[in-house]
Amino acid sequence: MRKTHLIRWGMLLTLGAGLMTAELRAGDAPAARPPVTVAESALDGCKIKIAVPANWNGTLLLLAHGRWSEDAPLTAEMFETEEPCRSLLADGWMIAATSYRRNGWIVDEAMLDLDALQNHVAAKYGAPKRVFLYGKSMGGLIAVKMAERQPPTLAGAAANCPAMDPVRDTALLPRIPIVLVYTHNETKASFAYSSHLKPGSVPMAFRTVKRDGHCNTNGQEELAVLRDLAARVDTGKIEMLRDVTFTPLPVVSTAEFRDGRASAAVTEVATAFGNLKTAFVPADLERLGIKPGARFRLEAGDQSPTVLFGTGYGDVPKGEWVAFFDADGRFILARNFANAAAQLGCRAGDKVSLKANIEHSTSNIQH
Repeated sequence: MRKTHLIRWGMLLTLGAGLMTAELRAGDAPAARPPVTVAESALDGCKIKIAVPANWNGTLLLLAHGRWSEDAPLTAEMFETEEPCRSLLADGWMIAATSYRRNGWIVDEAMLDLDALQNHVAAKYGAPKRVFLYGKSMGGLIAVKMAERQPPTLAGAAANCPAMDPVRDTALLPRIPIVLVYTHNETKASFAYSSHLKPGSVPMAFRTVKRDGHCNTNGQEELAVLRDLAARVDTGKIEMLRDVTFTPLPVVSTAEFRDGRASAAVTEVATAFGNLKTAFVPADLERLGIKPGARFRLEAGDQSPTVLFGTGYGDVPKGEWVAFFDADGRFILARNFANAAAQLGCRAGDKVSLKANIEHSTSNIQH
């Protein structure tokens, strides 16, 4: 599971005409949220997913994902029962996601796929009153480039740690409000765009997260960003620089310790990359003596790769192992642009073990 919520959602699945529709209703919530219909289908070679609240207020949010491995399955990734989607759907926003027509580095074609998704929504549900775009990493670059269009096709955009060289990749002329989100080690790239803007650009706002790691933000932080963007569009006013860091409550360890090892469950396997989300907590690594920047031994079945305890995927070369705590406090085991679950043969519910190495790493982690 990605996050444990106090609200459990029941799903009603209906199949028809090649379209899967899911209706989500609040279960034991103190106050029932409006029902949400989630539809998954195909569009021009892309997988798409659209969440429509019964109280749709005319706002449409498009999601632009980052670069995925070329051999990963096409997936329209949206976590509608988690933040920020859960609260935005309750507010009456419709949310739509596309896989793009292919994986890998895809910017111009991805913009066309997002256009097609927006047009599909308008044809099926009626023209939105306003459209926002939220992108991460490569998706952040896509958001910036779409915000530079003339005439504009969006009301506003939010870009989380956009993967870009501003001078090379953009026109440096945003036509609509943009909110740029960045973590500690992404500050330079984010401010580089604003410092090169051409005359006539719409001023942009910045949201900071006091945490390392590329796009290492959590749902509460992203919700604050998107609500700030909407307020900017509605009122014309926004605090230009604001810290939105949200620290989740600590989680009690469930790990088992024996023979210098700690064992805990794999709680979820990410669809796109095969990253493993686990039940380890910071205290588990401290007890083993595994410090940031150190390498440790991961044991799963007959596999025992060496893993760097870092801050994000970019701390290691392509194909190598890295582990880090994400913005929600979950311990992630991953391979940079490779499938961790496939190598280990792991599924959700399996146990994996960590064991400290004697030597420490001279890694390229940025602090």
